[in-house]
Amino acid sequence: MRSFADRRVLIPLAALLLLALSGCDRLGPLGRLGAPFFDRPTLHFDGAEVSDVSLKGLTLSLRVRIHNPNPFRITIREWRYQLSLNGVEIPAGPSGGPREIGARSEQVITIPVEVGFGNFVEVIQRGMNRMALSYDFRSSLEVGSWLGSKAVPFEATGEVSLPAEMGRKQRENPGDEEEHT
Repeated sequence: MRSFADRRVLIPLAALLLLALSGCDRLGPLGRLGAPFFDRPTLHFDGAEVSDVSLKGLTLSLRVRIHNPNPFRITIREWRYQLSLNGVEIPAGPSGGPREIGARSEQVITIPVEVGFGNFVEVIQRGMNRMALSYDFRSSLEVGSWLGSKAVPFEATGEVSLPAEMGRKQRENPGDEEEHT
């Protein structure tokens, strides 16, 4: 009789321990055991803009809206991305540390992409005629919770306008030359 009561306590305890361990991201494949029990977040591209232009290069800010459909918070543990601007591959930089998304909530995450001077000239030359940057953004983020973790792929393509100041300087110079010839 005593062994039956011990089993009724031990089995749920063992199940709880396994569930708690499955959420640990340091356990490798074991950390993914709980993944079927939570829903993948949805991602929507919220826009892109050139947020800084200097002699060092430019910063392109990519905004992604993330919706967590789960009744518990999730954590974005890692975000990897590839980006090309006007056909020029841009080296990926850090995408920030872990970020939490509350239960059944949305959050907009901005990913600043630094385009160094080496790539800056080629990107601008390819986009000057249109005063725009065509982007191809491909990413994968690792989302986790106490139940496990999942990889979530994401892609966005489009075009973002260059700041008007750049266009004015570009247009003023050819006009000045034409007046003097």
